[in-house]
Amino acid sequence: MYNPVSRVKKLKVSNIEMQFLSEDEIQRVLVIAEQEYPDFYPLLITAIYSGMRRGEILGLTWDCIDFTKSTISVKHSMYKGKLTTPKTKNSIREIQVPSKLMQVLKQYKTHRVENDLNLVFTQQNGKPIDADNLIKRRFHKILKKADVKQIRFHDLRHTYASLLISKDLNFKYIQKQMGHSSFEVTMNTYAHLMPEVYEKSKLAIDGLI
Repeated sequence: MYNPVSRVKKLKVSNIEMQFLSEDEIQRVLVIAEQEYPDFYPLLITAIYSGMRRGEILGLTWDCIDFTKSTISVKHSMYKGKLTTPKTKNSIREIQVPSKLMQVLKQYKTHRVENDLNLVFTQQNGKPIDADNLIKRRFHKILKKADVKQIRFHDLRHTYASLLISKDLNFKYIQKQMGHSSFEVTMNTYAHLMPEVYEKSKLAIDGLI
């Protein structure tokens, strides 16, 4: 008997382990990028200290950066060379970023490449950056030169989350910064980075009696 489901392909389940850079590794990576790949440095520091997804970074436009408030508004995403809307309504957000990042972007803006889409990060000819080339020609080379483990570019997003957690920030705030669809998603994704919380919880439970 013919089973119509037999031709349906099974969904692939991702088993890729989350990784993130330590603060020491971040500094080593940024030093190499600034010294040897100055054209890529602003994009890399943006990825590390904003938690934006790769498509959101490549689709970032200058009008979405508020230098006075030190914020970046995520309104676009780049997909196959075209500007689109972010993946979910929660992805559309305003991110508070460090003043150091604002300084880098302000300096970068003085010699930006003019382009029709007003993109922050482009190729030298003003066209959108190819996401795969970004990884192969810049990111992986920098990690190797900095003597840092090879991680995915997406792991910079996890790195940002780990930095927020290390500062003991409220998880609802972290959810907003990351653009997660719910508080539960943030907790399920990053709660394991908070061992000290569990230890405090155990002490609190012991103190009930």
